[in-house]
Amino acid sequence: MSETLQRLLDEGVASGVFPRGRAVVLLDGRLAFEGSANASAETVFDLASLTKPLATAAAFLALWGRGVVSPQDTIARFFPGTPLARAGATLEDVLFHRARLPAFVPFFASAMRAFPRLFRPDCPALLREEARREVVRAAACCEPQGPAGALYSDIGFIVLGEALAHASALPLDALFEEAVARPLGLQARFRRLSATPPPLADFALTGSSRPREAAPGQEGMWKLPVHPSRQGEVDDDNAWAMDGVAGHAGLFGSADDVALFGQAVLDGFRRGNALAPKELWQRALRRDQGTPGSTRTMGFDTPSPGSSAGQHLGQLPPGAVGHLGFTGTSLWVDLARGLVVALCTNRTQLGRSNLLIREFRPRFHDAVIEALGLHRPAMQEDHGNVLEKIRPSSVRRIHLVGVAGTGMGSFAGMLKAAGYQVTGSDENVYPPMSEMLKAWGIRTFTPYSTQNLDQAEPDLAIIGNVIRRVNPEATEVRARRLPQMSFPAALGSFFLGARHSVVVAGTHGKTTTSALMGHVLAVAGRDPSFLVGGVTRNYEGNYRLGKGEHFVVEGDEYDTAYFDKGPKFLHYQPRTLILTSVELDHADIYRDLPHYESAFERLVRLVPSGGTIAVSNQYPNARRLAESSDARVVTYAGVDGASADFTPRKLRFGEEGARFEVLERGEPRGEVLLPMTGAHNVENALGVYAAARALGLAHEEICRGFESFLGVKRRQETRAEIGGVVVIDDFAHHPTAVRETILAVRQRFPSRRLWAVFEPRSNTSRRNIHQEEYARSFAGAALVRLRVPEKHDKVPVGEELDVGRLAAALAGQGIDAAGEKDVDALVRQVAAGAAPGDVILVMSNGSFGAFIDKLLAQLPAGP
Repeated sequence: MSETLQRLLDEGVASGVFPRGRAVVLLDGRLAFEGSANASAETVFDLASLTKPLATAAAFLALWGRGVVSPQDTIARFFPGTPLARAGATLEDVLFHRARLPAFVPFFASAMRAFPRLFRPDCPALLREEARREVVRAAACCEPQGPAGALYSDIGFIVLGEALAHASALPLDALFEEAVARPLGLQARFRRLSATPPPLADFALTGSSRPREAAPGQEGMWKLPVHPSRQGEVDDDNAWAMDGVAGHAGLFGSADDVALFGQAVLDGFRRGNALAPKELWQRALRRDQGTPGSTRTMGFDTPSPGSSAGQHLGQLPPGAVGHLGFTGTSLWVDLARGLVVALCTNRTQLGRSNLLIREFRPRFHDAVIEALGLHRPAMQEDHGNVLEKIRPSSVRRIHLVGVAGTGMGSFAGMLKAAGYQVTGSDENVYPPMSEMLKAWGIRTFTPYSTQNLDQAEPDLAIIGNVIRRVNPEATEVRARRLPQMSFPAALGSFFLGARHSVVVAGTHGKTTTSALMGHVLAVAGRDPSFLVGGVTRNYEGNYRLGKGEHFVVEGDEYDTAYFDKGPKFLHYQPRTLILTSVELDHADIYRDLPHYESAFERLVRLVPSGGTIAVSNQYPNARRLAESSDARVVTYAGVDGASADFTPRKLRFGEEGARFEVLERGEPRGEVLLPMTGAHNVENALGVYAAARALGLAHEEICRGFESFLGVKRRQETRAEIGGVVVIDDFAHHPTAVRETILAVRQRFPSRRLWAVFEPRSNTSRRNIHQEEYARSFAGAALVRLRVPEKHDKVPVGEELDVGRLAAALAGQGIDAAGEKDVDALVRQVAAGAAPGDVILVMSNGSFGAFIDKLLAQLPAGP
């Protein structure tokens, strides 16, 4: 190991990546490697990029442990009246980069223009102190911009540092010494620059005796050079300007100190330490769940797998936290493996190459993993006492981790109704789920904590798929060897084993189809149970627990849990399967269509030879997959005259919905009324009809279920009509769903002007893999307004959906189309342009920044 890593360090110096470097690797607290290139153990490095996790965030943790500050403290406590305060930002938002503050460089440039004297070496100390306060104030006055989690902002840490100084009544450098460095035995410290710095002639570049001269265009940032007496340290203009307390600079120390801090992080996570108790460490190092897909945690910014750095660091497991700084200095702590890697190098000031540094750092970290034999293929993580099956009678007390999700919350209600003692926990619990859990008598703990398990005393823990391995309760469940299951596995064991499982799967239409299937069985007197992914308007909930033999469940192809990356629907033991469609989706999990199809291939083979698969004949690949099963296969289609076992005839749409005659293998069974519009809903209904016939229901029984079905919330749901403007909410996000939904609304309101407002929010819709398909999906709309997707860690650069290009393509078709980043601006545009008689169709699989509520508030009520 030593030879390999030392050779890499030497290569870094020889190739000009950095002038000097040192690395320290600790494994379970033991020194596994220490090596240097043109440096020594005493070399002091510029730790600017590690200031956030090493100093500012650690100081926050120490004050949190003392009860001086809390993650929920708002910025208004420290900077009342500022835009950031008015936006309701909290210290936690700053720590996890959710405060929507701008990046550092543009702000720094504006600060230089505002305080030109501040950035001169001869700047008096008093002037620097006065101007520093103004710079901090200016940082707090930055207007929030973009979506939460979109910007990795050093500005937020300037604000955080000043807030901590205010709360502790100590300057940030003194706070770091007292609360972090001294308790952890570190020598690294913030250093305040003297009022009279050494003459510029005394400064020289590392490895060169000639005086340093500023290169053209470098009169601004990073102007000050390396001083030989400082053994590698590099002063930034911003460190000078902020008097050594900037959120981005001002910290200098050794690689050995960085490694010691990393070990303190690991020790704190496992058992607590002088800085903070274990519970706080575990909360602070939890991956940010306030921003979907985020890898950020307590000042660290672990690259996501889709990022360039994340692709290099593919051998690091999800339990690792760390930071790769622009200076070449980095720190990794692998919480699962007990590994700490500190790499300190120094950037060159003239002609430096961030690109070379970025390529070198992940190579080094991967080499550590390889040299220690810890690469993923050779290592199996201990997930604890994970059960695939359990006897329902063997448990009494059940605790759900991640209970506030739609599926998990509804499942908690089902378990409570079945007679179990149920508790749950989540980071936050909001209406309507908070009210539903309270109405069901389910005690809910917030936030996540090991103490929740002490109070719940569960016989079984159920882990939601949003929970990551480093979650404090998931970690404690493993440590205590408590029996644990995924939600799908638990559903299979508790409710499906003794029942006839009717699974509805496919890319499109799962929620509506499964809700309709459950309702048809209920109206027919079969007293079924069901669990679906939306609120059914007939039952005002997501689930029903009946005593009949049938259980209808929406089958999701997304992964199951952090310890089970297989599709959820593999746990649902299908005896009857409705397969609605198969088109590429979930691009964050499935690399291409064959990979996606492989999940459904496994599903259809679970249906026994005596079971039935009803498959849409409009998707030839879905039919091909179904026919690979030993089960009986029946086909359906929503098109009159299509080649399928079940088809419509005399199909017509009106305000009451769709009317059509059902043909079963060419034989007319009678007319039905479906209170929904759109060919896709007709097709979904025929899938239900085919499955219901296989289950023994008569045409008349199915008809009664169809005509009394009220639908599912957020599926063509009319939210309001204000001033003659109808506003409809729909969950559509895949291009096929967008196309069919627009067509359905067009059929329902044939003479009205139709707006289509679309937010590409899912991982797949943010990508350009469906760029051309989206350009063909908005036919029938007169006006299209598109939200420009926020940046997302899981969407690689260069693979984002090009909204401008999409709008131009739609304009070429005669559609008035435009994109907009800001939700409020989009609301204003639509509200101002809407006229009586218009229909506004809003499509998103998320909250869309409360777009509809804001729109309803701004639409004029009319005369």
